[in-house]
Amino acid sequence: MSIDEKLSQLKELEDEINQDIENRRRSLKKQQQDLEEIEMFGQFDTDMVGDFFKKPYLILPRGNKQQEWMLIVPKFFSLNVGWLLQSTPSYNVFIVNKYAEYLGAVPKEFSKLFKFKPQLPLKVMNGMMLTGEDHQDAAWERYKKHLTRREGSDKIKIKKGKSFELIAALIDDGILPFMRKPVQKEHKVKAEWNIEHMDEDAKDNILKRMGMPFFGDAFKQFEKTGAVGIFWATGVGKTLIGLEALSTIKVDDRPNVVISGTSAALKKQWEDRLSSVTLPAPVIVVPFQSWHKIKDLDIGVLVIDECHHLPANSFSKIATMRAEYRMGLSATPYREDGRSDYIFALTGFPVGLDWRVLIELGLITEPEITLYLCSNYNQKRAKLGELLLDVKKTLIYCFSIELGKSLSKEFNIPFVYGDTPVKERLQIIKQSNQTIVSAAMGEGISVRDIERTVTYNFLFGSRMEETQFFGRLLHGKEKGRHVILMTDDEYEKYGKRLYGIQEKGFKIQVVRIGGSAPKRREPVSKSKIRKGTGGHYTKEQRPMPVIYKDEHPMATNMPLLDDRDLFNREMMIKILQSAHSTTQGGLAIGDIRAVLDHSNIKYGSYSRLKDAIRTYYNNSDRKIARRKDGNKMRYYAT
Repeated sequence: MSIDEKLSQLKELEDEINQDIENRRRSLKKQQQDLEEIEMFGQFDTDMVGDFFKKPYLILPRGNKQQEWMLIVPKFFSLNVGWLLQSTPSYNVFIVNKYAEYLGAVPKEFSKLFKFKPQLPLKVMNGMMLTGEDHQDAAWERYKKHLTRREGSDKIKIKKGKSFELIAALIDDGILPFMRKPVQKEHKVKAEWNIEHMDEDAKDNILKRMGMPFFGDAFKQFEKTGAVGIFWATGVGKTLIGLEALSTIKVDDRPNVVISGTSAALKKQWEDRLSSVTLPAPVIVVPFQSWHKIKDLDIGVLVIDECHHLPANSFSKIATMRAEYRMGLSATPYREDGRSDYIFALTGFPVGLDWRVLIELGLITEPEITLYLCSNYNQKRAKLGELLLDVKKTLIYCFSIELGKSLSKEFNIPFVYGDTPVKERLQIIKQSNQTIVSAAMGEGISVRDIERTVTYNFLFGSRMEETQFFGRLLHGKEKGRHVILMTDDEYEKYGKRLYGIQEKGFKIQVVRIGGSAPKRREPVSKSKIRKGTGGHYTKEQRPMPVIYKDEHPMATNMPLLDDRDLFNREMMIKILQSAHSTTQGGLAIGDIRAVLDHSNIKYGSYSRLKDAIRTYYNNSDRKIARRKDGNKMRYYAT
């Protein structure tokens, strides 16, 4: 194509863009009159619309960190950069930092907007910080709380027990302080894969992933550095690259080790998959909880699956085990406790990949995602029953064992949890069309024919957990469906768990059961919380309780009053007047609290509950009676 032809195409594209801007200006002008009636907007200047579309985002430095920014983008742009911090009906707010760049979450066209400053070339090795002569003073000044004394002009000795904290601080500043330790030639053997016995679909799946350029590039990075963190989406090939390392490395007579995650099911899955390769050295597979059994071993290569668990206090010392080479694997390198940077500190050089690239390559599917908002738990349970009438290969996540057993009995489907024999867990899931699973199967399991996943009962606002649930569908044969069931109260409190899906660029359809979807309210700042509410919301904002009348007959015929304090008082009286209370000679404070908690009436402590009981009865014509039962006081109403 000639230069003139290219210029002509560019001119046509420019004309199309200008026409699009003009069309938008005209459309907005038609709405100008309506907008000007809203006093808070004042005058609406349509001439500035063109400027807006030239730069429809805002970048702001975040806090005191020099290498972290907030990117604010209108929600009608399908743009996803970094970590999603907040989502409103109109805007998305992303956090962009070095970690996001490491993981491929910052598109190249956006990288130039964030001025990542060159960092000090500092390294950590054998209890020393290697600074070089030019940077020793600067390193000492910035990190001296972790250091003890200078050694010569190019290194500084690290305080005993502070190496891990120093590495985390360096990574927090955008510095990768790892020393490269290339895999030695004498430690390499040729990999032998034993996949002839597999069905054609499984074999093609393995060959396709291992044949991708990013797979080879990641393994070369491991061979060059000796320590990497592989942070790819579920189903892309993290286990395969771990098996490649185990099948190609033999260090003297040392065993290789796999830390297989936190569940027994993952341990069994790893043990089964080891048969896919010829192993040049013995491989020991242990879950995180059993790492202490092998802590004194000299290890050839250490593979840590689900390495986002590493920063936990009970597991961080795994990173200090004596291993010649190491590899961390995780699809969700994010933690709610603020220790996400430690995931990188405890693994090695990060290797990430943009999820959108994986969709384009056809390695992961783009599931349909629906959030159903329910007014109460009974409505939520009924919606689950409705979904199960459409028989598909389904995993239902339920982390409450009691609730899981109840659902299993009601819908006549198996429940896989901690008491289920480990050898039977995956077999039950594979053989059943619909299965309820607990935290014992919450992450890492790989079943390629899953068609639908349902989030029913979960752990608070963990975006990592929701991404793991949703991730079970990404490597299915067909486009699957992820369903999230939440009550209004759960959505108010824990809606941020959905950010893990949204920040990857996936759309969530919100459906209100029996009406339109509400807008999620943001938590009120602590300064605005009315003292004594015991929560994150003022009295007016707190959702009304959900009453489980079937499970708690003492709450039968309880009127749902608009005044929350009056409702709580009447609820308390109803409990203390119940037949159960009077026949048992009263209820212990713990029993009262259990019923109230189950009905979403929260008290921070037993003493606060006692105070509430006294207050309610001091302001009523009813009398409260007490009696001593051993060391406990029992209460009932007359």
